[in-house]
Amino acid sequence: MKKKHKIILFLSRGETIRNFVYSGIIDLIQIDLEVIIYSVVKEDFIPKKTRKNINQYHILEPYNEKKIVLLIRKIIHWAHFREQWTYTAQNHWEMHDFRAKSLSAKLKRKIIKFFAWIASYKTILYYLTLFENYITWIFRPKNIYEEEFLKIKPSFVFNCSHIHGKEAEFPIYIAKNLGFKTGTFIFSWDNLTTRSRIFPPYDYYFVWHNKMKKQLSRIYPRIIKKNILVTGTPQFDFHFNNKFFIDKNQFFKNYNLDPQRPFILYTTGIAGHFPEEHKTLVKIIDFINNIKSNPRPVLLIRPYIKDTSAAMNELRNKSNENIKFIDMLWDKDSLTPLKEDLVLFCNLLRYCSFGINAASTVSFDLMIFNKGVININFDPPNSSLPKHLKWERHIKFDHYKPIANSGAVLLSQSIDDLFDKILKLLDDPEMLLKAQTKVLDSFFDKKLDGNSAKRLANTLSSCTLK
Repeated sequence: MKKKHKIILFLSRGETIRNFVYSGIIDLIQIDLEVIIYSVVKEDFIPKKTRKNINQYHILEPYNEKKIVLLIRKIIHWAHFREQWTYTAQNHWEMHDFRAKSLSAKLKRKIIKFFAWIASYKTILYYLTLFENYITWIFRPKNIYEEEFLKIKPSFVFNCSHIHGKEAEFPIYIAKNLGFKTGTFIFSWDNLTTRSRIFPPYDYYFVWHNKMKKQLSRIYPRIIKKNILVTGTPQFDFHFNNKFFIDKNQFFKNYNLDPQRPFILYTTGIAGHFPEEHKTLVKIIDFINNIKSNPRPVLLIRPYIKDTSAAMNELRNKSNENIKFIDMLWDKDSLTPLKEDLVLFCNLLRYCSFGINAASTVSFDLMIFNKGVININFDPPNSSLPKHLKWERHIKFDHYKPIANSGAVLLSQSIDDLFDKILKLLDDPEMLLKAQTKVLDSFFDKKLDGNSAKRLANTLSSCTLK
């Protein structure tokens, strides 16, 4: 029987492959819907089994828009942060002030800030965004989407990541102006406060949990509340799926680890956001190499693939039986996680004793596996960072501050304090368990159950069939 309803999915960044393909969402929605994909990554990344369930596959192409459109967006971008004026917004403001070095750059920055201040009142910002939507349509470049969308006649057009996918934003404007129903997935829990304004006009918004729903309503009060749908996020589903688990002895053998020795999982950050991280890691490496503990723990370092400094890469020379680097299994060109990385990451979390990170979503990943978390709340040793780059700001960011204050993580205030907390967690790995359970229950509203992909698929189908 021919399916009458069609859904267009924009796989607008590499990580959407993990959330919407590997999770099984496409395989679920294709039962009732005809699935058309527009993607920034090649079809080769889609498993053959799933490819059979996709009716059309297109590559998302970038388009050059008019300078006036880009200028209005830039003003709105900064007006949005000025209107919010949270700790996170102020940090963005300071960072870009600092980057304006030349006289001309400083002058341009002042002009943008002046207009952003004028536009920062919520009502003005709302109508300026409507104007941006209008001129984006009026001044749109010649494109393939208008003809293709009118031919496809989709019942729903969905952007699988509202952020970090510029190629998908332009066709959303096109779809909306042609009268098609649109929706998006708010990709991460921090995006509403750490990232720019949501520019394209959407009818439906899918979010992780109720806190995000309330936050979205507060920032964008004109969004219809019933159109903000709480689904959970598929990125954690893999942690609940036994298919991604490997026997401990086999896993340790695969990565040349001693099953009799505990290992500490250190996940690095983006170099631009966490400058000079290698200096902290050097100290940790020396500490682990000389720790008086039996058995001696192994420090396992998982460098972040998106931005790793040369100095961090040089630390690989310090690898030995106590220090090991295990890389993320992603395609570096498209920044797309491979399915093998899901297996690797799940088992790193499952078998580590605890984890160390600056202030990242990995803290949630560790908590799901009942693992302790140490966050770094101090600048790297022998560094002299400007205020806007200090590491403590990540702990104070609006999205992370509730985690930092919850008692579910240990905040290290100095390198020596970090060493003390490493010893504490080695001695009592479950010391944070009660607080972590409370945090996960509070944040995820019982949506942290391995079924987010099913909920998201059902909600996609429901929105399409309406």
